[in-house]
Amino acid sequence: MMMGMDSSSGDDAPAGEPAAPTPPVRTQVDIDSERRRIEADRTARRVRLGASPTPETLADIESHIRLMEGEHLAVAYEICGPFAGDDPDAIAELQNRLGHGGPARSYTLRQVLNALCLGVLPVAPSAVTRVHRKIRVFHRRFEGSLRLDSKDFLRENEQMLDRMLNDESAQEAEEEEAAQAEASYAKKLAKAGVYVFTYPHYYRYPTVPSGYNDRLHDRTLMKIGRADNLGRRIDEVANVTAAPEPRRILRLYLPRSDSDPVDAIERKFHGMLDDAGHAGPRRASRERQTGGTEWFATSLEFLDSIADLLRLEIVELDAVEGL
Repeated sequence: MMMGMDSSSGDDAPAGEPAAPTPPVRTQVDIDSERRRIEADRTARRVRLGASPTPETLADIESHIRLMEGEHLAVAYEICGPFAGDDPDAIAELQNRLGHGGPARSYTLRQVLNALCLGVLPVAPSAVTRVHRKIRVFHRRFEGSLRLDSKDFLRENEQMLDRMLNDESAQEAEEEEAAQAEASYAKKLAKAGVYVFTYPHYYRYPTVPSGYNDRLHDRTLMKIGRADNLGRRIDEVANVTAAPEPRRILRLYLPRSDSDPVDAIERKFHGMLDDAGHAGPRRASRERQTGGTEWFATSLEFLDSIADLLRLEIVELDAVEGL
């Protein structure tokens, strides 16, 4: 029976009472088999096997995830668990439970569970960044009650993710996959709507890190604009000057009716972002209101929530199944 624990967030959040040991319910053979299954389900560049947990380590980490009741990671654990595999029905249920307009955030939560519980680590740099931060947050949050072997397991995988962050070959592979994903959305890109793009550096290294609760999201600089032909306009804006790296399209928000004017939709997006305090550096400055005023320090989660409220179609160009 687990004892209670304060699950509040923040650097100085108390660790609370240690959770009582939970008897392992899975053997080492079960764990190793699942790790190999996940690795075999994806191409070699998509995942890498990090440190493996013992049954006792896995049981300890699972008990702490359950203490996060109501938070997104705990909901993902309840629905998907570390042994749910790639069941699309589980992803769809999680997406519905959390009210997400698309599957990207559900896939990210599954990635975190795979890394946190089984030591199966993503390779794509943007995914490495997200998972690395979630593991570090979890580790620091429950530092006072995790078993020593659990902390060693988490620390070893954090160090491995650290080394993976600047893998240039992985960065090139991710950019190639992003270009392929974009090409597959050619028809959507020819439509009118609101676009979101950024540059890979901002995507991998958020300008406003989230903190210590998974209800708080990383924020980074993103360009939010509108166009009658999304693809053409994005290329015009992104290529005005020689950027140091190729732009990365993350979202398209499309009106469900041709009668919905995209300029009005864009104004609503910008207004809500301003009200939330997500204005980018030029937009937020009275002295520098020239150029760059459509850049915001925001999150895809927040943008998707706006799109849901406005009843827009959400096209997730960063949602790659199986990552």
